[in-house]
Amino acid sequence: MSLTFHFKCFFLFVLAFILFTAIGTITHEIGHIAVAEFLGYSTTLYHDSMSYNSWEASEFHGFLVTLGGPLQTMLTGILGLVILRLRKNKRNTTGFALWDWLAVFISLFWLREVFNVVMSVGMELMKPNGTFFGGDEAGLAWYLGIPHGTFAILFGMIGLLIGLYIVFSVIPRELRLTFICGGIIGGILGFVIWMNHLGPIIFP
Repeated sequence: MSLTFHFKCFFLFVLAFILFTAIGTITHEIGHIAVAEFLGYSTTLYHDSMSYNSWEASEFHGFLVTLGGPLQTMLTGILGLVILRLRKNKRNTTGFALWDWLAVFISLFWLREVFNVVMSVGMELMKPNGTFFGGDEAGLAWYLGIPHGTFAILFGMIGLLIGLYIVFSVIPRELRLTFICGGIIGGILGFVIWMNHLGPIIFP
C-alpha cells in the first residue's frame, strides 16, 4: 500500500463518507418502509428508524418488513459492484471518473453490515445486556428461530470482504491510505453528525 497522503482528496473523501452515511441510513429505513407500505401498513420515517402499525402484522409480515432494510442496503451495494465491473476496462484505460467513485461509495453500503457487528459486540462488552448481536440481522434470526448472530456474522463477513476488495483492488494504489483515513474519519463524523445533530432536525 502506498504511503502517499493527499490532503485535498482526504477532505473530499471525508465529506463523501459523511454524505453517504446519511444517505445509507435513510435509504435503509426506506427499504423497511417500502415493504411495509406494499403490505398495506401505514409508516413513519425517522432519522434513524421507521415505525409502522406492527401490532397488526403477522409474524411473516414482520419478518418481511425487517428484511426490507438489509435487503435494500445489500442490493444497493451489489449495484455498485456491478457498475464497477462494467466500467473496469474503461477505468483501467482512462482512470477514475465520477461514475466510478459513485459506484465505490454505493458498493460500500455493505460496510453497514460490518459496522452493525462491531457496534453490537462493542456495546455488549461495554454495557452487557446478554447478547452480542442486535438490529435487523438479529431480528431476522429471531423470526427464523436460529442463533441471533447467524445473519450478523454472515453479512458482516461478506461486507468485510467487499470492503477489502474495494480498497485493495479498486481504489488506485496512490490513494489507498488517503481513502482509508478519509473513510474512518468521515464514517465516524457522518454517524455522529447525522444521528445526533442533523438527522433529528430533518427527520425528528
